[in-house]
Amino acid sequence: MTDSQYSLRDGTFGSNPPITWEISLPELGASLIGMAAGLKLAKPTNLAPQARTLPEGFIVCDAGICGGLEHIRLILLQAAKSWKDGLLLARSRSLDLLMRMTVSSQIDAAIRASMISDSSEIALLGLTDSQDTALSTYIHFMERLGDCVSRQDSLLDLNSVKAERLSSLHSLGPGTNGSLIAQLVEMSSLLNVR
Repeated sequence: MTDSQYSLRDGTFGSNPPITWEISLPELGASLIGMAAGLKLAKPTNLAPQARTLPEGFIVCDAGICGGLEHIRLILLQAAKSWKDGLLLARSRSLDLLMRMTVSSQIDAAIRASMISDSSEIALLGLTDSQDTALSTYIHFMERLGDCVSRQDSLLDLNSVKAERLSSLHSLGPGTNGSLIAQLVEMSSLLNVR
């Protein structure tokens, strides 16, 4: 299966909606909805309790592990392909997605790398079969956090500080942001063969 057989199409809904993409799976005659939102908390917070309440296929993680929207889109596409083929890295789609985002082959390492126990700049990411589920997940998550959270999608962007941190974290050499994203996605895809 080649990447060209899958398409990503931008979608939106609601007032200040999360960023969404339609991920088409032509061989199934179906598509999934990928979602991302950058969120700023008033202070570092343990988000583990909120993470446990997210529907299957959704995660929350420190925004520092997101290498920009293209990185997120490619990881969501990779997850959709793997899930279609029944190649989950863990017992649930949420843990699988977290492992792919953190490029971790162990669940405990992925949870630690996600830094959800002490973060103030976070990403809410997910892959689901409907925009309604994506929107309701986003709304309920925002409601649970209350007034201490604001939307800030720029936290998802790849900047020089984040690129350096991701390169160091994953023992990657220097390069352009594009090559960094390609290396991260390739490393994530190799988790399927371990």
